[in-house]
Amino acid sequence: MLRIALIQSCTTGWRGFFSRLVTLMALGTLLSSSGFACSCLRIGPACEATWLQADAVFVGRVYWTDWRPTKDHGISTVHRIVTVKTLEPFVGNVPGWVSVETGSGGGDCGYEFGLGGKYLIYAHREKDGSLTTSICTRTQKVSDAAADLAYLRTIKNLPDTGRLYGTVNQYTFDPKFSAR
Repeated sequence: MLRIALIQSCTTGWRGFFSRLVTLMALGTLLSSSGFACSCLRIGPACEATWLQADAVFVGRVYWTDWRPTKDHGISTVHRIVTVKTLEPFVGNVPGWVSVETGSGGGDCGYEFGLGGKYLIYAHREKDGSLTTSICTRTQKVSDAAADLAYLRTIKNLPDTGRLYGTVNQYTFDPKFSAR
C-alpha cells in the first residue's frame, strides 16, 4: 500500500506538489481568519517610551498571576492579570502593589511574566485607572534592561529646575514687507 502511494506521489511530480501546497495554504488562511495577530508599532528608545508612550514606568517583582475572561473587539478572550510589588517607581503614580493586565500570549501581544521575576514595566493607564502592558512596549526583565535603567535612574535624580541653551528666533508674517 505504501509502495503504491509513493509511486503515485512520484508520478504526480511538481504540479501535484504545488497544487497540494496551494490548497493547504488556502485552507490555513480560511481557518485562521477569525483569530488575532499581534502587530506592534515601532518601539522607540527609553527616553521616547518613558515620556511619550507610557503612563507608568517602574521596576517590580511578580508575585501572583490570575486569568480573567474578557471580550476584545467582540471576541471572548482570556487576559492575564499579574500582581506586582513596586520596587522602584520612575514615572506615574504607582502604589506599593499594583495589578497589571496583559494578554495571554501568542498572537494577542501578551507579555510572558514569570512568577518571582523582576521586571522593568512600561504600562498604559486605561480609562478605569487599571494598568496594561504588552510585548509592544519596552517592558523587559531587569537583567536585560541595563540601558533603560541607567537612563531612568539618571532622570529620577535630576533637580526640578533646568537650563535651556540655544538661540530663539521669532518669525512673523508682515504683509507690507517687500524684498529689496
